[in-house]
Amino acid sequence: MLRLIAPLIAAFLAAAMFVLPAGAPEIPRASAQVVIPAPPPPPMSRIASARVEHTRINTVRNSNARRIGRSLASLRPTWVTGLLRYAKGQHPKHKEIRAWNEIRRIVHTTSPDAQFDVALNAEQYGKGRELLRMMHRVRSVLHNDGWFFDFYSGAYLKRPRMIRAAIADAHAHGEWIGGNVFGLSRRLTLPLRSDYFAVQDFNFKLNKPAVRRMSHRRPVMYHLNNNPARPKSGGCRFIKDFTTARRMALIRHRAKQQARYGYRVSYPAFFPQCLHSRRRGKIQFLRAYNAFRDPPMGGTILRLLDRYD
Repeated sequence: MLRLIAPLIAAFLAAAMFVLPAGAPEIPRASAQVVIPAPPPPPMSRIASARVEHTRINTVRNSNARRIGRSLASLRPTWVTGLLRYAKGQHPKHKEIRAWNEIRRIVHTTSPDAQFDVALNAEQYGKGRELLRMMHRVRSVLHNDGWFFDFYSGAYLKRPRMIRAAIADAHAHGEWIGGNVFGLSRRLTLPLRSDYFAVQDFNFKLNKPAVRRMSHRRPVMYHLNNNPARPKSGGCRFIKDFTTARRMALIRHRAKQQARYGYRVSYPAFFPQCLHSRRRGKIQFLRAYNAFRDPPMGGTILRLLDRYD
């Protein structure tokens, strides 16, 4: 028994004899970890998909920032998603900054609270500091409200710490963040501090029960499939193969389903995209679908927004 008690007595005496000398600074206690609250989520209504620049490629032909801004303003959106998308290592150039500012200024004349995100490809980054450096480059000149990460779920599966760091960084700057989720039929592990998740259909099929389950965890935004390099992808078929009537029917169908399955439609204003060829395939260019040059699609989108949003 004495052998067990002796070490305790020695430790007690040592603690009792430890006295700070006069005037010595007090030893600071470990401060509690500060948790930064997440900003309000993006406005999940009146969402418009618009892709004006894709990795430095202008995708809206025969137009300019003023026309694009006026077209988007006519929809009175609260969230314009995907206006600019950057690849790893890129940063906004002066012409892109001017276009971004002009479009936002015009949209804000009809929708003063409209918010804008910037799109990045999450799978292109291998380390958290690379992604955070890119986010800093973008926000310092564009002052975007939030982020849309493509391949969001895949990047989180491979590099969860990187995505968690990006979420914390966005929230620390008052920005919301989320992105595309793939593999809805599987049991997914998702970053639940995200502010929203995005889903898209493949071959115009959407796993609606899985989307409904996901909507109980976070807000869900739906947009058309977009894979410009594949001629048979949903986005390319929507642009090249569908008639205007069929395009409108698809969008009406998805809009009608959104309340039942818990998602919000991002309407294709300047989206999706597809590669087009000239001169027997020798020259290719990237083009975004333009709803305002496909009458009466623009009017149909406005009516659906007014009805469901």
